[in-house]
Amino acid sequence: MSIRAVAWSEKLETENSILYTLQATVRGKREMNRLSKEVPEWTAAGKGYDPSTEKTIVLLQRKFENKKSWINFAKSLSFPVEELSPRTGKGKIINGKKKTKRSQYERVT
Repeated sequence: MSIRAVAWSEKLETENSILYTLQATVRGKREMNRLSKEVPEWTAAGKGYDPSTEKTIVLLQRKFENKKSWINFAKSLSFPVEELSPRTGKGKIINGKKKTKRSQYERVT
């Protein structure tokens, strides 16, 4: 059970804010409820279903004042969020756990 999320931004010229779109892939009602509890202030922008994998794709949108407020919000989520760069299209995981190398002095049993 895991929610997969990808986000991208659009700069709004009429306002001094950034519109973020979050695309979340969930499997089942339990994950959908968990997503709804973690992002209650987001508005639904679209929804789809993939019958081959039995997963639901949800598009949510919300305005943020700046990129820093978006990153602080994304780090508070319990599932990893990958942000796509609007310029290059490359992804970067914002709140993922860093993998650490085992120390060379650590004893292997």
